[in-house]
Amino acid sequence: MAILLISHDLAVVAERSDHVLIMHEGHIVEQGPTAQVLASPQASYTRQLIQATLPIELNLHYQQSEPETRRTESTPPLLRVRNLHKSFSQKNKIQRAVDGVSFDLYAGESLGLVGASGCGKSTLSRLIMRLYDPDAGEIHFQGQPLSALKGASLQTLRPRIQMVFQDPYGSLNPRTSVGKLFDQLQRLHYPTRSRAERYQHSCTMLDAVRMSSQSLDRYPHEFSGGQRQRIAIARALLLQPELLICDEPVSALDVSIQERILDLFVGLKKEFNLSYLFISHDLAVVRYISDRLLVMHEGKIVDTHHFENAQWSAPQHPYTRRLMQAIARFPFSLAPHLEKSF
Repeated sequence: MAILLISHDLAVVAERSDHVLIMHEGHIVEQGPTAQVLASPQASYTRQLIQATLPIELNLHYQQSEPETRRTESTPPLLRVRNLHKSFSQKNKIQRAVDGVSFDLYAGESLGLVGASGCGKSTLSRLIMRLYDPDAGEIHFQGQPLSALKGASLQTLRPRIQMVFQDPYGSLNPRTSVGKLFDQLQRLHYPTRSRAERYQHSCTMLDAVRMSSQSLDRYPHEFSGGQRQRIAIARALLLQPELLICDEPVSALDVSIQERILDLFVGLKKEFNLSYLFISHDLAVVRYISDRLLVMHEGKIVDTHHFENAQWSAPQHPYTRRLMQAIARFPFSLAPHLEKSF
């Protein structure tokens, strides 16, 4: 059987294909044996794609150029989760989506959460957002129990914890312009702001994600996937949150756009002193953006890793080791083409 494998994951292409075609703006810009094309690229676009990759074996991390001061865990956590449980009933069977999860997330920290599809990552994020109520356990945000909040108290909390979803087109109302969407959100949470103040704040947030104020007059379908994700991030930042939950925010993007969005997250973290819960099944992406990493398997946190002295701590749990072994890797060195400016 012949296979035509279409992907933006160059490691998968390198590992699984014999011959590769590099396509850009409707044209084949380079083709040939996979190892030859990726090891010695001739087209500038091919080189750009390779430079945008995050090979797991190179241990790339956003702090490699500007190491941050490690935050001491003696300070109270921004988010504290203890013994959290959530189950769903499916066809008369109980499915435990979150099973006794406990962790802390500190102010200014990027906490990664990785695991296979269906392991409970998204359910956990929705529990923290109070889109689901837990069956048991506690969630505290700045020492305040979230499960006890209702009505006006819960609405007051909403702006402080925001979420960026995997599919920006699905999370933006296609019938509403970006300007109207941003204005409605501010009118709901900041009713005393004038129209001019709301407009100025919308422009400021678009500028923060490198988008023009002219975007306010356009609709979601008029933007590319990367631009829509920037608008989704700007919408989350509009309410000046302290914690941003990012649920697979770059998995649907090609590697060049993925790199720009990840670098944008790094810049926004410093600019707005944000804390991240960064959720993904892509271990290389999570390791790049995170200060600390949690591994989730069948509803449980099974492993924890720290990034210290330019290295990640070794995996301890058998599932983490299996996860590492399953990652597609380049069968040849890409080092000459990976001169990243972090």
